[in-house]
Amino acid sequence: MASTVFMSDGEHLLGPYEDAIWVTVILHKEIGPIDGDEHIMQYVVDQIKAHNVITGACSLSSKEAGCISIALPLNRVSGHYLGLLEHAEAIANWWLEQIRKSTIQLDRRHIFLCHTLFLGL
Repeated sequence: MASTVFMSDGEHLLGPYEDAIWVTVILHKEIGPIDGDEHIMQYVVDQIKAHNVITGACSLSSKEAGCISIALPLNRVSGHYLGLLEHAEAIANWWLEQIRKSTIQLDRRHIFLCHTLFLGL
């Protein structure tokens, strides 16, 4: 199971699906390490709504800094691309709500690794 960019009490939350489609949002220049978790996750939701995503069989966020990937279990997603994005949006909104409740936080060091090394954070 892959770890995600979401953390609770300093521990990484594991991705629950081995067979998944991953929806990845690239955090372009408008999002950076000084932005709050809620703002970042709202950006992810907005990018999914706008279909500005990369889909694939693996989590890009586990390999590259500057993105957030969300797992969609293969047995639950429709074969239709829009159904896939609707499901991703629902999951992203759930993560956003968890951030608002302060039950989870983003692993900022992992997400912004390149930025933090550059900025010396």
